[in-house]
Amino acid sequence: MGYMAITDLAQTIAEAAVIGRASADAQPDDGGPANFDHIIIHGLKGVREQTLRAHGVDCRKRGVGSFSLAAPFAGQGRRRTAGVEAMQAHLKANGVKSFVNHQLD
Repeated sequence: MGYMAITDLAQTIAEAAVIGRASADAQPDDGGPANFDHIIIHGLKGVREQTLRAHGVDCRKRGVGSFSLAAPFAGQGRRRTAGVEAMQAHLKANGVKSFVNHQLD
């Protein structure tokens, strides 16, 4: 896989989800446009979606070595943006190649 064992990656993603949920919940207002913001992790050439799912990662394959992660918290405007940005910051701090895909409805 390159930089991290699947079990470690799954744990880091689970931690990011908790952090993202807390950040989304802390937003006092969910205004703004309806966003479909989500995290893309990449650099996982040779990893299958079913392998990540077997380790508890809710994801969808996007391309070779790339997967979009679910945003496991409520919100569609500012809350969703805050949550996915907090998730991505945790992933990046732990060496996971990722970015936020900002997409408006």
